This record gives sequence, C-alpha cells and structure tokens, in this order.
Amino acid sequence: MVVGEGYRAIFHAEAEENQKELNTLFAKLEKDHSSRKSIDAIFKITRTLKGNALGMGFKPIGVIAHALEDVFAQIRLGNLVIDENIFRELKQGLVVLSALIDGLKTGEKIKYFGAKAKLNVLLNLDEEKRG
Repeated sequence: MVVGEGYRAIFHAEAEENQKELNTLFAKLEKDHSSRKSIDAIFKITRTLKGNALGMGFKPIGVIAHALEDVFAQIRLGNLVIDENIFRELKQGLVVLSALIDGLKTGEKIKYFGAKAKLNVLLNLDEEKRG
C-alpha cells in the first residue's frame, strides 16, 4: 500500500465516524433546535473535518464542512436561531457532506455548490438581521 493510500484510508475511516456522529447529533437537534450540546459538538466536528479534508486535498468535503461550521459558529454566538427552514437547509448540507464522504469510496462525483450556496444564504440572512 502506498503511503498516500494509507492516509486516505485513515481519513475515510475517521470521516465515516464523524458522519455517524453528525447524523446522531442532527437527530437530537431535530428534536430540540436549541440543544447547546448538539450545536457545540456539530461545530467542533465540522471544524475538524474541514481541516482534515482540506489538508488531504478533499476540497469538496472541506468546502461543505466549512460552510456548516460557519453557520454553526453563528448559531453558537446567538446570531442565528434554528427554525424549521434553517434546520432543513442544515440537514441538506449534512446529506451532501455524507454523499461526498461516501463518494471517496465509490468514486462518484457529487455536486455540492448548491448546498454551499444555500448555507451561505443563511449567513447572509444573519448579516442582514444584524444590520
């Protein structure tokens, strides 16, 4: 096994674990949109996943993880409150992130710019509210 392949396998295994944890946390957040514990944990996981993905050259995963991280940063600061519409967009971002992670194994190319744009709209709405 080539060293690069070994790192890729390690990254993929860790990303899959992150994906499972994010799914669990999103299920909890769906029941309680204000769950500070879930919000903080999602922020930390997406931050770590972003850094690891970008460091390994998996830009699409890093881009979506970064967009989710940015939104959750604003939620943590109290600048954005999760409602049903925001949760739906966050959940869609998670679906795309999961597909990108799965795509590492299958080689399938996943379109992600739409999800990134929708997450960025959440940040723009937040900026408009703050003035």
